[in-house]
Amino acid sequence: MMNDAQHKTSKFLFSIAIALMLALIATGAFAKPSAQLFAKAEQGDAQAQYELGEMYYFGEKATEVNGTQAAHWYLKAAEQGHAQAQYSLAVLYNDGELVHADMKKALYWYGQAAQQGHSGAMTNIGSIFKIGQLAGVVEDVHRAAYWYEKAHALNNPYATYYLAALKWSDRLGASDKETAWTLYEHAAAQGLEEAHYALFIITYELFYADGKKTAEDLFYWAQVNRHKNEDFINLFSEQLDTLPLNAEQRQEITAKANAYYAQADQRWQALLKETVPNK
Repeated sequence: MMNDAQHKTSKFLFSIAIALMLALIATGAFAKPSAQLFAKAEQGDAQAQYELGEMYYFGEKATEVNGTQAAHWYLKAAEQGHAQAQYSLAVLYNDGELVHADMKKALYWYGQAAQQGHSGAMTNIGSIFKIGQLAGVVEDVHRAAYWYEKAHALNNPYATYYLAALKWSDRLGASDKETAWTLYEHAAAQGLEEAHYALFIITYELFYADGKKTAEDLFYWAQVNRHKNEDFINLFSEQLDTLPLNAEQRQEITAKANAYYAQADQRWQALLKETVPNK
């Protein structure tokens, strides 16, 4: 499931793709998938059917984007138990960009893929239950957590991130901030930017509340995992205004942040020398 920013980006990229597609049509640049691939798909080869679906979905190899054809070939492969085709077909119906949105079909095919261990499908099922009101599904955060847990066990960073958010809140009962922090760290270590941002935000609460984590922990951790990305300290400064800090607290945490950032740089250099020869 996408957040607003991701959805807007997806819409923007989709509009660019459509413009490029129209330009290709005008120049006659589109080609049909190879006769060999078509033949294999027609003969019932599930992988070939899935690949055709991908070509029509993404417009690969100068093939015209065609939601109807994408759904047709995904379905052929999905009915044969091709897990990625099942997931892709579910996404097609979930997004509703190239075909009419149908959440019932989306949930069904997510379920089929999830039964085969597809972590992305598990994650999206969890999000459907978390939100509720989709495909007649009643909001059920415990079922959402169940699916997130299964996908997290398969190292899906989005599932880990969503599970962390539930643990941090009180939607599952008592808030479990320690577990949430660990989960956010796990997702961030896999490169998920949303988890990096979440760690910054919750550090404020942990720093001023029970002291289980400190700003130093976060800045050192962020420095190592983001490889000296100075945008992080800039983000920190920008976000101070969004937190309920008085002037004295703002000055205090800014000073500590700057000091910790410098310390992290030194610790990063030392770690780099230990782990990467000739650096």
